[in-house]
Amino acid sequence: MAREKKDPKKKGRIKERLKKIFNKENAKKPIFWGGVTGVVGLLMALIVGMIAFTEQPVFCNTCHIMKGPYEVWEKSTHARVRCTVCHVKPGLYEMLLHKPKGLLEVWAVITRNPAKPAQVHPPDNENCNLCHKAKRKVSTTGDLKMPHEAHIKLRGLKCVDCHRNLVHTVNPRKKNLPTMITCYKCHDGKKAPNSCTACHTEKAVPEDHKSAEWTVVHSSVQQGDPSYCEKCHGWVKDYCSECHQRRPKSHMTKWRTNHQTKIAADGKLSCAKCHQNEMCIRCHGIIP
Repeated sequence: MAREKKDPKKKGRIKERLKKIFNKENAKKPIFWGGVTGVVGLLMALIVGMIAFTEQPVFCNTCHIMKGPYEVWEKSTHARVRCTVCHVKPGLYEMLLHKPKGLLEVWAVITRNPAKPAQVHPPDNENCNLCHKAKRKVSTTGDLKMPHEAHIKLRGLKCVDCHRNLVHTVNPRKKNLPTMITCYKCHDGKKAPNSCTACHTEKAVPEDHKSAEWTVVHSSVQQGDPSYCEKCHGWVKDYCSECHQRRPKSHMTKWRTNHQTKIAADGKLSCAKCHQNEMCIRCHGIIP
């Protein structure tokens, strides 16, 4: 589609009007320059006012897709923090750079164009550092060892890698703490230690867990007092199935043929860790 050519006559008319306004006679009048200053000042105030308004969370909430995140933010620990403090990198340059991108977001909403990418990005560490310091080494309760600087500098983690979606989504724990599953992404025993005491100061392996018969009797303990197990394992919804759905290595090859040798060596209790008597009866017809 060919571009429309600019009308030179129209351009000339604009120049003529400007010459009439900014003539030598008007240039000598203080009232004229006072009026010009007033108009320029009004435009500047309007621009600054618009920028200031777009900095407020209430402006973000004018978009219907922000209703849910806004309502959760209002009740969060960050309710007094403006959206741009977290979602725009600090500094005047970054703020001016963000404004045109923000207009793309507004345009995408108006035109309902899903092809436009979201311009709001998760907070960077420098945003978090405006209010928070990375000097903390333990949790507020004192139980969790959390050397923030080591995780950020040595591991190269971002704050949001652990503290994710804690402002715009409902956190069932009602605390800005990472979940155990988040920690286990690194603390898997390979990337980082996965022992209890690697992170916790008060949650070492209980003495009864060290007993040779613990794997046999633990089910009766759980049935008698589920809260006893949930103190440590409750962070997993179905924590029992984590072990019980995992087949032991000894059961992989020729186990049906060789299991009697294993039982003779270790005794029947080795089976009773996972199986009830009905398991034996299914094949043997009796309890061997």
